Parts: sequence; C-alpha cells; structure tokens
Amino acid sequence: MSIVRILTTLLILGLLHPTALCEMGVEYSGYTEYDGRPARLALVFNGSAVTGTLSVDPVCEQYVHLTGVGLDLTGTATGPWEDRSTTISGTWTGGDIEPCTNEFITGDPAYPNAGAFTISMIKSGGKDVVRLVRMPTGYGYIFPAKGSKVTPPETSTGSTACDWSGRWETNWGTLMLEQVGDSVTGNYTHDQGIIAGRIAGNRLIGRWSEYPTYSPPHDAGDVELTISDDCRTFSGSWRYGSEGAWSGDWTGTRSDADASARSASAEGTLIFETPTIAAVYNERTCSIA
Repeated sequence: MSIVRILTTLLILGLLHPTALCEMGVEYSGYTEYDGRPARLALVFNGSAVTGTLSVDPVCEQYVHLTGVGLDLTGTATGPWEDRSTTISGTWTGGDIEPCTNEFITGDPAYPNAGAFTISMIKSGGKDVVRLVRMPTGYGYIFPAKGSKVTPPETSTGSTACDWSGRWETNWGTLMLEQVGDSVTGNYTHDQGIIAGRIAGNRLIGRWSEYPTYSPPHDAGDVELTISDDCRTFSGSWRYGSEGAWSGDWTGTRSDADASARSASAEGTLIFETPTIAAVYNERTCSIA
C-alpha cells in the first residue's frame, strides 16, 4: 500500500489530524551563554509559522540559587531551516523563574515577561550551531545543529495582493515589518515596541507590546490594521489587553511606496530533507490558520 493511500485511510478513520501533515518539529539540547547551564529548545514549523519553547531549569541548593527560564515562542522563518541564510524571529512570553518556588518573576523590570527573539545559524568552533537571542535582556543560548532541513511552504490565506513588508511612518513612530507567508513580525520606535500577527484578507490581526514589561495590562494588547487597496497606507486600532473597547488609532504610510507589492504563492515545496533520507515533496495539505 502506498504512503499516500495509508495517510488517506488514517485521515478517513480520524486517526491522523490534518494539521499533523503540515507540522514538523525539531528539539535541541544546548547551554546558556551567560553561565553554561543546560538549555532546551523545541521548535514546531507549520508553513512559515514557528512556535516553540525555551527552557532552563532553576537551581535551588543550599548555597546556590539561580533563576530558571521558561519561554513560549511565536514567530516566522524566512526560509529553509537549518540554513545559514535563514532567521527565525518573533515574540516570546513567559520569563525568568524563581529558584525555589518555580514561579515566574513578575513586576520587576529586570525580569521582563515578554519580548522579542531571533534564532540564527552561526559558526562556533568550526561547527554550525543554532543561537537564540532574547530581548530586551540580550541573553543568548547555543545549541548544536541537527544537520536536517525543514523548508516551510509559502502560504497566504489573505485575498489581498499587498505585502506588508517594509518601512512605515506611523503615528507611533517608524514601523519596520517583515511578512513571511501569512505571518507578520516587526518593531517600532515608540517605547521599543514589537508587533506580531497574521494576515486575514486585507487586515493584519495581532498583538503589540512595549518596554518596560512587554505585558498587559499597561504594555501589551491587541491590534487590528487594514491596508489600503494601493498597498501604500494602513489604518486601524489598538487596545490594552484583549478585552473591551479599542484604546486608540494606528495609521501609517509606506516609506517605499513605489516598491511593487509582492504576493505569496502556494506551490509544491520541498518540506523536509536530511543527509540520509530522500527528500519528500508534497502539495500543501492544509491551510495555516
């Protein structure tokens, strides 16, 4: 029986959820740059969207108390992973963990509960390693590379032909956005702000967060922006947290207005390969919600 027939049978029987065909995961074991303690990184690729976790165990001993780390990651990949030209960027929530209570540290600007992160491939000791940097703390984490490759297909659920990527001048400062598939991440100058969201038609629906805590109720919340038909301006609203009325407006004009807008395509794509396993090609099997 062919693999296609087997997968089809499993789907019909309800034994395999359709989204499983879209997701590919990879786990890393490494260490913290600041004190060399063991660190763990787990990533799940679903199209260009990436979710995951970063964890470092706290230390609670008689003479040694060291905080731990627990982060939930949400971001996008710019291309195949692991590839030295690819970066993964986005936002995190969670934070540092008290050594002996195993509870998140809150209310202390030195220990933020949200922020931004980047993951990239670098050379260290002549070998490829994965490096995660979390902001605003600037702490780094190193993980030996696996030597495998995940290539997220370019997908877009939006009907608009506009690409949000680029520089925008807004009423909340200069906004830099990067769109990969239907995921958008970026940063803006007001209070070192960061933004992450998804495209739905001509709208960007997501979340904003700002210094110092990057957390609700005062420094994070929902945002919905609508791009114009000519792709040169947007307008929308933001609010504190995720409930209640909108708190204010957000408008912007594209700095590179003469640049042509790009649209994503959903084509058959190389979705996974390793040095020892033949490459697998597949048409897009489910949409990215």
